[in-house]
Amino acid sequence: MDDVIGGAPDPRPPPPSQRSWRLPAAAGLLRRRRRLVATVAVVAVVAAVVAVSRAGLPDPSPTGPGAASATPPVPVTGELLQLASGQQNLYALVQDCPGPPDPCRLRLVVSGTDGRAWRSVPLPDARASIAAARAWRLEVSGSEDLLSIEDEPAGVVHLGRSDGTFVIRRIAAGPDLHRVPANRESLTRLCDRPRCATLTVEFLEPRTGMRGRLAIQPPFPPAVLAVEGGQLWVAGIDPRTRQYTVAVSTDDGGSWHAVALPGVPPGDGAVARLVPVPERDLTYLLLGRPTAEGVEAVSAVWTVPDPRRGGAPQQVRPQSELSVQSAVGLRDGRLALVGDAPAVLSPDGAVTRSEAAVPVRRILRGPHSLLVAEADPPDGLGIAVSDTGNPDDWQVRRIRLPR
Repeated sequence: MDDVIGGAPDPRPPPPSQRSWRLPAAAGLLRRRRRLVATVAVVAVVAAVVAVSRAGLPDPSPTGPGAASATPPVPVTGELLQLASGQQNLYALVQDCPGPPDPCRLRLVVSGTDGRAWRSVPLPDARASIAAARAWRLEVSGSEDLLSIEDEPAGVVHLGRSDGTFVIRRIAAGPDLHRVPANRESLTRLCDRPRCATLTVEFLEPRTGMRGRLAIQPPFPPAVLAVEGGQLWVAGIDPRTRQYTVAVSTDDGGSWHAVALPGVPPGDGAVARLVPVPERDLTYLLLGRPTAEGVEAVSAVWTVPDPRRGGAPQQVRPQSELSVQSAVGLRDGRLALVGDAPAVLSPDGAVTRSEAAVPVRRILRGPHSLLVAEADPPDGLGIAVSDTGNPDDWQVRRIRLPR
């Protein structure tokens, strides 16, 4: 059918030869608009970069001047006040003294890399003085690595995580506990006069601030307490037998099992120290006399197995007197010591020392099956780490922070 000229519009679409010319024109217009928008955007970015450069601000690009001028971490100088360890992180409370004109200040630093790198997190009490912080007690408990900072003079406990977020709880008397909460045995301690009439095992729950005594106490007044790997060990003189006695609880304080040590003379003024080895179900008992602040000259050592496992206490006869400031039981049954120098005591009495050992103090079990201790490198503060506890195996890792 032919088109009607001058009549009604033909409802049929125009042939391709008549309608295809409109499409390229529309596409070209769209492309021109996109190029214009892109050009405007590029001009805006260039103008912003120029403005930032003229303002003296660092270039945010990874390879720009801002990245090149980043301050590298520098060694922290001053004093390492406390060191605490969890299953994943190390925590250190340090007195950071960068030197004049900057004053010394208190810092809480955390390492999740076994001491290779450190970062500073906010203090739970920003107004705390260094003198007040010396009385704080740092403990890490639970698989979630909860850090509790107990401030006994202020009557509060700060509970936080490795990101520096803390909540504060006021310490108050709580009910007796039939068992210590699992994985938080490190908050168990001995209560003495004047708050407690006799030496008593108690527990501080940092989540609430409640502090209560264990409902089932050891069968004798404990003179010393040690906690490791979920085991609670105590030692003291049993008034019924007048013998030196060691007891252990492996069910979080729900029951106690005791064994007497007839070979240990009671009441001779010796200072006792318990060092558990939970992997071997035993503890070391060290008896000595104090020679300096926190240091004992140890002349008598005993290994005491869990009474339920059988076996009798055995006296270990070291080759010579031991200087002990702190000690940790190794998984293989030996004892790692820190005194005038690192040493290892074997159950047969053999002592391994090294004149070239790194000077360390306050040894403790660290994350990832490591041993850690405080160290004093010549150019700052640091820690020492070891896989074995052997005197020649300690490696110093300095505490470095950005300035």
